[in-house]
Amino acid sequence: MISLDTLFTLRAAESGRFHSTIPDGWQQGRGAFGGLVLGQMVAAAEASETDARRRLRSLTAELVGPVQPGAAEMTVEPLRRGSSVTALAVRLLQGGEVQAHAVALLAADRPAASWHEEMPPSPPPWHAVPEIGLGASGVGPAFAEFFEYRPLSGAPFSGAETATTSGYIRSRLAVERPGAAWVTALADAWWSAAVARFTAVRPFATITFTLQMVLDPTTLDVTEPLFHRARAPHSSDGYALEARELWTGDGRLVAVNHQTVAVLG
Repeated sequence: MISLDTLFTLRAAESGRFHSTIPDGWQQGRGAFGGLVLGQMVAAAEASETDARRRLRSLTAELVGPVQPGAAEMTVEPLRRGSSVTALAVRLLQGGEVQAHAVALLAADRPAASWHEEMPPSPPPWHAVPEIGLGASGVGPAFAEFFEYRPLSGAPFSGAETATTSGYIRSRLAVERPGAAWVTALADAWWSAAVARFTAVRPFATITFTLQMVLDPTTLDVTEPLFHRARAPHSSDGYALEARELWTGDGRLVAVNHQTVAVLG
């Protein structure tokens, strides 16, 4: 198996342009897994930043079309470069058409007080939670075979009373360089919390994605799963609003992710 790092390794063209490959086998419905697409866009933004002190703090993206296996091109346009913050517009194109676009903010640390008021989860140790198979079983999307899922609540299409879900997740592919692209992929790899309320299989698709990076991902142990918890408290007209979190096993918040999910079919 290739490493996850390989999927996020881009080929630089002229200034502000990169080439990548979307491998076959990473599909989610009509298009490629959104976490892979978004992770490659993060990689393009990071490759365009020359100040090593500035790391990804926020990614705001829209997935406007299904990305297909094969070649993709990314363009990175500087919107503003301040004394501490760089704002970049990133677009992914196939066949000359934009299939996804994002604004990435990369910023250096600032001297300021820190606090964390969010109540951390208190799950059992990850190795005490049974693993389930998704991709290989045909129940989940094809890309799911590349991730390890250990759910605690909110199983897909279980008819749950609340649109919530939680459990441990990690990559089955080797990760040699933990970074923002890896965290972005993990944040999107879990099924939508809205799926838990349904009793019959329905396709879902993420159309907006906002990630706030709280912890420096390079400090994480890639061999340890992250704990995912999410809720989708609002749904109407075929769209659900979802809030997700990724935590370390010892209760440190890694990232916060908000999505708008379309209920298809």
